[in-house]
Amino acid sequence: MVLSVIAVSSVAGASSKSDPVNHGRGGIAILGYDPVAYFTDSKPLKGDSKFSFTWRPEAWKIIEGKLYLNYSKGVQQKFLQEPGARIQRANQNWPGLHN
Repeated sequence: MVLSVIAVSSVAGASSKSDPVNHGRGGIAILGYDPVAYFTDSKPLKGDSKFSFTWRPEAWKIIEGKLYLNYSKGVQQKFLQEPGARIQRANQNWPGLHN
């Protein structure tokens, strides 16, 4: 399974090397908001700190401006063998996951 997150990037200054990892804001990716609420309540809601988890993904790739996180490096190797086809299948399957 591939989890895709739209990656929004901005360049704060001229640099020949850009780091695709968000290191700002104390390492909190969505600033304490509940990611599930975007789907269940159709709006951002503050999360509860007792339901938190720290995860440092090791298997990720940015393709055409979207961030793809893979469960493991083994899964990533399979994903990278045919990323276009796997992304297309994931996009086709996504609507059925909501039913």
